[in-house]
Amino acid sequence: EQELATLREIDRTLNSLLDLEPMLEAMLDAIALIVPYDQAAVLLLEGETLHVVAARGDEKAQLIHFTLDISNNRIFQRMVRERTAILIADVRTEPDWTTVDGVEAERAWLGAPLIAREKIIGQISLFSKTPGTFTHAHSQRLMSFADHTAIAIANARLRAELNDQARLDSMTQILNHGTLIDELKKAGAQAALTRDPLSLIMLDLDDFKNYNDKYGHVIGDQVLVAATQAIRKHIKSTDLVGRWGGEEFSVALIG
Repeated sequence: EQELATLREIDRTLNSLLDLEPMLEAMLDAIALIVPYDQAAVLLLEGETLHVVAARGDEKAQLIHFTLDISNNRIFQRMVRERTAILIADVRTEPDWTTVDGVEAERAWLGAPLIAREKIIGQISLFSKTPGTFTHAHSQRLMSFADHTAIAIANARLRAELNDQARLDSMTQILNHGTLIDELKKAGAQAALTRDPLSLIMLDLDDFKNYNDKYGHVIGDQVLVAATQAIRKHIKSTDLVGRWGGEEFSVALIG
């Protein structure tokens, strides 16, 4: 009954949070109510590497920087094959165990795959300083959480993708005109408040119409993309660049 109530609560929490890190930290807090652990982490898969994106426990500061190459990791490969939680009573007696920086004192481990749309996107890892802490019942509970969490992660990523599509110019992937105007207003208001400088560059590509007419719109589009890439290489990450319209661009230099 407690497990069902906790799952309902985490569903409500996950669906109410838009940012991935606080959403996953809330999930780890909820897991602690029904599966005891000393350290916990959510790892997401990028290529052949698992990256910790959220952590809980006394060693969170060390754990958050952990990455794991899964190309030759037998434990993760087994998790991929079996698509179920894996329990290790004592990692010191497990020959395939890879030491996790920052949690060397932990002895027991319980991991569950995050599966979204039939694809493994990461895993949840729980650690305990006491060998044999985790049970089969804990494995089942963690899998229930993992299923809910994977769906929430997939939905959060979809929301972020849709948000990007609404904000960015589809071809050049810089801010579209409407978003650029909104961001310029915010930057202007902030600059007025802090009295920091704010510079605005307006530019266009000379003779672009003639170039389009001569070489065609497909090549013209490639020129626009190349121009935006060149602009991005020469501005700070905090600066704004957007498409004003056609071959016209705007760059706001913050500070």
